[in-house]
Amino acid sequence: MDQGIYRIPADEYHDMEGASKSFLHTLLVESPAHAMTPREETQALYDGQAIHYMIFEPLRYEQKYVAKPEGMKFTTKDGIAWRDNHNHLKIIEYEKDQNFRAMAKAIRAHLAAHEDPVIQSLLSDGEPELSALWKDPSTGVDCRARFDWLNQKSRIITDLKSCLVARSNKFTNDAYTYGYDMQAAWYLYGLTQITGVEHKAFYFIACEKEPPYGVIVYKASEEMILHGLLRCSRAMGIYKECLESGNWPCYLAEVQELGLPGYVTRQNQGIIE
Repeated sequence: MDQGIYRIPADEYHDMEGASKSFLHTLLVESPAHAMTPREETQALYDGQAIHYMIFEPLRYEQKYVAKPEGMKFTTKDGIAWRDNHNHLKIIEYEKDQNFRAMAKAIRAHLAAHEDPVIQSLLSDGEPELSALWKDPSTGVDCRARFDWLNQKSRIITDLKSCLVARSNKFTNDAYTYGYDMQAAWYLYGLTQITGVEHKAFYFIACEKEPPYGVIVYKASEEMILHGLLRCSRAMGIYKECLESGNWPCYLAEVQELGLPGYVTRQNQGIIE
């Protein structure tokens, strides 16, 4: 498939080869061997897909999923019959379905009430679940990215992050841990390569998964994007070396010294002083 922006089914996209943010982040923080190891779909990923449909494509959510009636058990005759009648859909537990709906409602209300028209339009102008394919000019490596929401006219990317805590001090730490800096940089870089027009605006919508379903919109700073670009560049260098050598190493063979966590060392220093 040529370089460009496409509407590709999720399964087809994830089966494609090439460097993605998730692959590069795993390669960098774990190892090339870990990045090459197929990951089984977890319940968290399954729930995440459902949340994305509910928020970005609610009509498709209704076409793909059905909520299990509250209190129903699949060990009963009625429960078995209901399940058999809905085996063409993915079944969501009643409580989760209610949570997903509440999250979507909270996000829409938060955006609609915002005084900034750019924030108001984050999920009203543009398209969901678009995929980008390009060839990295410096390494020649095939690359890919998948956007939760892309406004090609205003060149804004919006990404949903469901979380337990949306407030800044916790979300900032999570953002670095899970490579959100690499994600913002990678997506913006990819779109710039494809379109030939610089893309700079990347927004995260952080929504809590439990009541009161707090929502905060974050915009990736220039510092964050630059840091993400540096990490992506480092990961791409390792990826290219692995492609050329055919060697995908895991951890170092050398024996490493095991010490104490940094916070314990700092506590001990305080006691000594």
